[in-house]
Amino acid sequence: MHLLKFKSLIFLLAIISIFIVGCSDDDQQDKVDSTFRQYISGFTSGIISKKAVFRIRLSKPSKKFSELNDIIEDIFDFSPSVEGKACWVDNQTIDFKPNGLLESGTSYQIEFELGKVLDVEDKYQVFEYKVEVVKQFFDVKIENIKPYEEMDLVWNQLRGQ
Repeated sequence: MHLLKFKSLIFLLAIISIFIVGCSDDDQQDKVDSTFRQYISGFTSGIISKKAVFRIRLSKPSKKFSELNDIIEDIFDFSPSVEGKACWVDNQTIDFKPNGLLESGTSYQIEFELGKVLDVEDKYQVFEYKVEVVKQFFDVKIENIKPYEEMDLVWNQLRGQ
């Protein structure tokens, strides 16, 4: 019982730490050309999980949509490189699913070949944006642990940072 409560406390501290670290790096994200919104209504952006799927949502249906879950070759380019598959979710949505986990704390520059799925002007052929994978880190400093009651060791109190 003690161990379960201790693990729950540690888990809660980890979540709070990840949230605080994630919220503090807003200045590092590059701005995206807002004129692309006529073609792209949404995309995976900002600080993301190691398990994230990169999603692009088009503003209108693509005439090049073939079939649900059809793989689209060479539509995403990542720096650093990410291996995976891009496929249609519906006639307006494309997902890129990495083969493995993304690297913690790494920034990825992404180029999406918009011209391969929509008829667009030359300056909109490639949509570029950047994401960052949350840096997974937390530090727990235990100051002391003691029972609430000296004679009853069932409930304990943990103090720390």
